[in-house]
Formats: sequence, structure tokens, C-alpha cells
Amino acid sequence: MSKADITPEMIAKFHKNLDNDKTRLAMNNVANNGYYSAAKVHQTNNQVPTVFDIEIDTKGITDQKSSGRCWLFAVLNDLRHEAQQKLKVDDFEFSATYCYFWDLLEKANIYLENSIRYANRPYTDRLFQTNRTEGGWPIYATNVINKYGLVPRDAMPETVNSENSRSMDMILKRVQRKYGLELRKLAQKDIGKAQKRKITMLGGIYRILS
Repeated sequence: MSKADITPEMIAKFHKNLDNDKTRLAMNNVANNGYYSAAKVHQTNNQVPTVFDIEIDTKGITDQKSSGRCWLFAVLNDLRHEAQQKLKVDDFEFSATYCYFWDLLEKANIYLENSIRYANRPYTDRLFQTNRTEGGWPIYATNVINKYGLVPRDAMPETVNSENSRSMDMILKRVQRKYGLELRKLAQKDIGKAQKRKITMLGGIYRILS
């Protein structure tokens, strides 16, 4: 056994350090209530302001539901306020589903393009492993809006898959990884054929999103 290994003596010492009332109380608290609730410091609750006197006169509430679109909703809500003022309407909402559709297609294109461009790098390379669909930054929304524009929510409303995007996220990642593996092998032989094949694959992604 080398010096880098975990030894029985280490484990015995670790376990002995847990043998006190304070640690047992903390362990029970975490086990029964979870880390976040157990770590909450109630004394600071009254120090966090919950009432604000700065309000934006925009009616209606938008809800991203169970999806990784906070970055998109933040941008659309800013634009929504301006749109309501210019259109002189009380209730208006841009379609987050529309923007999300194009964002996912653009991310798929980037992933597939990287699979071709860096086909000679190992499978463990971050450019191949970064198969991202969920999440983003406000700049992502800006890029999508500049390229594809905006539509009202009524033109492309929410669906089960946009509001609860976990299943779609898993499907897209699996399909894109499968496509990416194929493109890597093809690009090592013929980049031109790989580029043509990529367009067909993007059509498959478009079909899934549709």
C-alpha cells in the first residue's frame, strides 16, 4: 500500500472524528432535511429585504416552468416591457418557445461542426464532450433574436416539451452524440462528405425539435 492510498488508519480516524454529539446532531439534521435546509441560517432571514419600492409597470407573469431557459426569459422580459409600451397594450408576451427552438438548432450545428473540425482530437477532448442543449447566457438570446427575430407567444405557444425539457434534452444529446461520432469518422476520410452529411443530420435535429 503506497502513501497515496486510503488506509484503514485514516478511515478509523475519520470515523472517530464523527463520534460526538454536535456532529451526530448535524448528521441527523442533514439526513432528514437535506443540505440546503440544514445549512440555512434563520438569524439572517430578517436581514434580507423582501419588499422593494422599484417596480416595472408590466402586467402578467412569465414562467419558464421546469426548463433551463432563465437566460432567455430574462432577455424576453426586458424586451416585453418595451414592446408593451410601444404597442400600448396591457398584456403581451414574446414566444420563448420560438427562440428556444432556434437556440437548440444553433447549438446542434456548433456541436456537429466541432465534431468535423476537431475530428482528429481524442474523444475525451472538451470540444467533443461539450454536448450542450440546456442553459445559456443572455448573449445566446441576443444572437438568436438578431438572426431569427421574435414572434408573439400566440404564434408559437408553450408545449409540454418546452416547459418540461428534461426528456427532450436527453434525446437531443443522445442523437447529437451519435451524429457526432459518425461525423468524426467520416471527416477523417473526407471532410466534404462530412459537411454534406452534417446538413442531413441538422434536418434530423430540426425534425425532432418540430
